[in-house]
Amino acid sequence: MVEDVPFVQTTLYKSPYSGCCKFSGFAKPVSAPPVQPPIIIQGPPGPMGPPGNPGPPGAMGPPGERGSLWFDGSGPPGTIAGALPGDQYLDVNTGDVYQFS
Repeated sequence: MVEDVPFVQTTLYKSPYSGCCKFSGFAKPVSAPPVQPPIIIQGPPGPMGPPGNPGPPGAMGPPGERGSLWFDGSGPPGTIAGALPGDQYLDVNTGDVYQFS
């Protein structure tokens, strides 16, 4: 493998035959100093920037469970269609409140 290697000129003399300059006595190649990677010094983080614009609305989530309902009637509750645990019933005759469980 041939490499481009810098040489150090040691003697310069003028040739009596051609009128041009010739070099004589080349020294050993001069090795270049090793290349060091750049030194990066990281300072402290800067201040927080201003908030950005809000993004688009997200997708609608699944429907939740319905909340509790109140039912009313005369006398204690019997079977009420659609009643779920946590629903309440008001006996309008006595003011008694019942909670379905």
